[in-house]
Amino acid sequence: ALVVLDRVLEDNPEHPEALERRVDAARATGDATVLHDALTRFAAVQPNPDAAAKLWIEAAGVAERALGDSTLAITDLERVISLDEGHAEGWTRLLELLTAAGDHDRLADGLSRRVMIIEDPGERRELRYRLANVLVDPLERFDDAVTTYQDMVSDRPNDREALRELEALLRRLERWDDVRDTLERRLEVGQTAEDRVEVLTELARLAEEQLDDAAEAIERLQQVRLEQPGHLEAGLALERLLLAEERFVDLSDLLSARMDRLRSEGDTDGHRQTASRLAALLAERLDDSERAEAILRELLDLDPAYVPALLSLASVYDARGDEQGMKETLERAAALQPQGAEGAALQLRLAELARDDEDQRSLHLERALELDPSNQQVVDGLMEIARGKQRWDQVAHLLELRAARETDDAARRKLVLERVDLMLGELHDAEGALRVLAELYEQVQEDTKINRRIADGLFMAERFEEAKGMYAWLVEVARRGKRSKLLGHYLTRLARIGRMEGDDNGAREQLLEAYRINTTNVETLMALGSLYEHQTNWKEALKIYRTMLLQNADQSGKLRRGDIYVNLARAHLGLDEKPKARAMLRRGLEEDVDHPTLASELSALE
Repeated sequence: ALVVLDRVLEDNPEHPEALERRVDAARATGDATVLHDALTRFAAVQPNPDAAAKLWIEAAGVAERALGDSTLAITDLERVISLDEGHAEGWTRLLELLTAAGDHDRLADGLSRRVMIIEDPGERRELRYRLANVLVDPLERFDDAVTTYQDMVSDRPNDREALRELEALLRRLERWDDVRDTLERRLEVGQTAEDRVEVLTELARLAEEQLDDAAEAIERLQQVRLEQPGHLEAGLALERLLLAEERFVDLSDLLSARMDRLRSEGDTDGHRQTASRLAALLAERLDDSERAEAILRELLDLDPAYVPALLSLASVYDARGDEQGMKETLERAAALQPQGAEGAALQLRLAELARDDEDQRSLHLERALELDPSNQQVVDGLMEIARGKQRWDQVAHLLELRAARETDDAARRKLVLERVDLMLGELHDAEGALRVLAELYEQVQEDTKINRRIADGLFMAERFEEAKGMYAWLVEVARRGKRSKLLGHYLTRLARIGRMEGDDNGAREQLLEAYRINTTNVETLMALGSLYEHQTNWKEALKIYRTMLLQNADQSGKLRRGDIYVNLARAHLGLDEKPKARAMLRRGLEEDVDHPTLASELSALE
């Protein structure tokens, strides 16, 4: 039958009855290829769009299931959609096939077209949600994704899932003004006080950290307090911002309200702490010592041994210029021998009084540190004194304390590296520095700032084989980027290790490259001069030592002024220029009188 029908169709390819019978015959034979061809040819001549769409749907099924050709099936389904844009089955199967094929561009286009014609709000919402996800990942068409989420919200303003995902995308794009707008829309649809507080807190954080708008952050936090007057996080953040912005009147109102609330709640400790802080603020910032003293007297009437109130009262006297009253109040507090944070606060105040007596100030600060090792102000004061006296071991210890209490990872890492630099430099404690660096290395193995210090520590500890491997890695990394002076340092260290291993030629190449990178690196110059001497290349050695003299290399601390003149004299002797060698040694004695060998070397040449 198929043979006969094909002959008929040769004469008339669009013969409707022959095409229909060919479809029936192909179905009977079970030949998928022939059936697909028969269905598509018959569909192409159908005057009725519905009938044609039905045939294309069947053809797509044959292509997908019998032939396993999803591309052909997608083409068939596109014909269905072209005949009937609202064909639900056609759209469903087309979107499924495009998803399975991973054809994300065509899938996004299909979803966009379907969204435009679908009438059911729920289905439209789900299609947009799928579209937004495809646009974000993998297509990274972020602006289109933002528009899609915004369309979802326009259709359904209380779509909190869409608002949250829109907010997350805008944060990823760092479009902070748009993030604020989205949060405000979330605020409008917030159903509970908890919802509104969550959003207001986020708005405050956004205003402060990203928009640099402290005034807006304060306003948002005040809104939080209206929703939940006892919200701890908002209260602390508001207090911090008001203090930073020097809005002391608003801060006093905040503390006053908190003080009254805590008293009504029966929180005695909280009430007393807040009252003491309020009194100090009134005395020190608002010139209202009378109110401050009244608050503190009330506290001390209830508990004469309450040290925070005594410290605040001392601030009141200080603000009035009553030094005697301040001293007597602090002495009264000291007689109580307070411990912990209260004792540290007292010792800190006593240290301030002893600011003209550094030894006494140090004693108070050290006592404060014993009482409260977490007091940052105490650590900073001791750090200032230790740096001034160049007591580097104490500076390193204080840096260790600060790092141990730092919650921000980046800030803690900075403190640890500063401590390591002291240990490698002023303290000459390479092994100690390596122990500290080992903890950082466990967290990240390919950080050049960490590995550079590890390499230097290994070199200082004379663990040259390990240092060589680390410096080689650092050189490899440094060559990938813009050439920096650090590359010269790494090459110099590798050259010094190479010389110890007897590879003078390799060391020479490394040192010359290091010198081209940085002609002022004293270590490079010293190593290069030493190598030239070893090779009896006195002319080049003389050039290097003259360069060191002109550059005042002795100011680096790596050698003395007299050392340079000794090197110059030795180079002149190598060139058989004995008078010039004597002249160098005489100049050296003039500029470095106490040099240990200049005089004896000059006597040997006289």
